[in-house]
Amino acid sequence: MRGRPSWRAIPRVMQPRSTRTSPSAWAAMAPQDVLDSLETQPQGLTQQEAAARLRAYGLNRVANGHHASVLAELANRSLNPLNVLLISLAGISAALGDIRAAVLIAVMVVLSVTLGFLQEHRSNRAAEALRRMVHTTAAAHRTGDDGTPRNEEIPIEQLVPGDIVQLAAGDMVPADLRLLSAKDLFVNQSALTGEAMPQERHAEQYGGM
Repeated sequence: MRGRPSWRAIPRVMQPRSTRTSPSAWAAMAPQDVLDSLETQPQGLTQQEAAARLRAYGLNRVANGHHASVLAELANRSLNPLNVLLISLAGISAALGDIRAAVLIAVMVVLSVTLGFLQEHRSNRAAEALRRMVHTTAAAHRTGDDGTPRNEEIPIEQLVPGDIVQLAAGDMVPADLRLLSAKDLFVNQSALTGEAMPQERHAEQYGGM
């Protein structure tokens, strides 16, 4: 992402049940209508309201999915066409009386599966440990207990529906956002669309479908 740090957006990734709607519908709404729908304001939520919404809607993070057990990982590593072919050859060799060839093929399969499983298992554990070490934050407008608006750096997991997020050059988009204002906003969305060059985005409401 590149440009000036003058972009403000509102998360809608975890909307209240009464305000869930399609992305095109959110884009067609005027910024003030979006604020009204999510019961927020340009100065951001109060700390109390943000805490209440965090309890109500949960953390702003992508589900990690189901972690396979050790036995499941071992089974996935074992059941592949090459291993099935080698085991079949071992069985044929044993049936023909060539026990030495059958044992040799079986040992090769066992060693291959074991080494591959150990490497993959260690890599998965290392990647998971790295993910736990990385803490990404986002700049959000929050109103303090004294009523003074502040721009706070908070973990992206703690963003809630109605937060006003300010993006700067190089920031990662921390949630599914609706732009309220933007100037020279270019977003790298190659992971989503395959477009090689950053695309400019605007805050104006979208009237077409």
